Amino acid sequence: MSEEEKSERLFSQLTAAWYNWAVYEMLYKKNVHCWALTTAYYSMMHTARILMTLTSFWDEDFVRNHTNFLRFLNGLKFKEKREQAIDELSTALGVSPAEIDEIFLRLHKILNAFKMTREMASYEGYIIAHQVRSDIEASSWLYELSRRASIYVNEANTKSGNLVFKYLERNPSSAYHLHHLKQEIKQFHRLLEKENLIPPHEVELMVKRFEGLISSVPEPEDFAHFIDNTTGYHSKNMAYDKLDSALRKVREL
Repeated sequence: MSEEEKSERLFSQLTAAWYNWAVYEMLYKKNVHCWALTTAYYSMMHTARILMTLTSFWDEDFVRNHTNFLRFLNGLKFKEKREQAIDELSTALGVSPAEIDEIFLRLHKILNAFKMTREMASYEGYIIAHQVRSDIEASSWLYELSRRASIYVNEANTKSGNLVFKYLERNPSSAYHLHHLKQEIKQFHRLLEKENLIPPHEVELMVKRFEGLISSVPEPEDFAHFIDNTTGYHSKNMAYDKLDSALRKVREL
């Protein structure tokens, strides 16, 4: 994977996690608990996948499959790949393999719990009935789950965000990555403004921390060439093609 592609994938996952977190906050404040739980889960999933962008397994099917990715994180499947990913992350981030293993296990525990709540809160056909059952309403079931989701969205994003920060501090190409991140942050805020979303306070603190690191590193003279190479590559183009195809199908309905 080229440095340009790695940069695009890394920061796309990072800002997608932040975006879903912002949507969660909006829905939670409006008491739309079912979909708040779903967006919280997706924020956690994106932030867990951030780490995989720094390994040789990013394109593997098990990373895109929710169930298999959870099995990877706790070592129930793909044990050899998990060990290799831990070694690669340990080297890239300058932390011990034991620390990466602990983070994988913690992310598994969080994601596994909220994967089930996501399925019951937004996929379930009895979604209306189970929200108005007197015993569930009396126990504040959905409210309690949604409130606790905030804790674990913050924890998951903080863990991955700290590791991304370490990576940027250590990477020889950090000047390119950091000034690319500066552009991604601008795009992130532009989308929030477009959708009338307010970023969570914790996200703004993360952004300011990254901006502090960006400001300490001069922009490379050939940065424009680096950015040109982030705008299109195979998997990113495929994503746009799928969106375009979906639009065409809808128009043909």
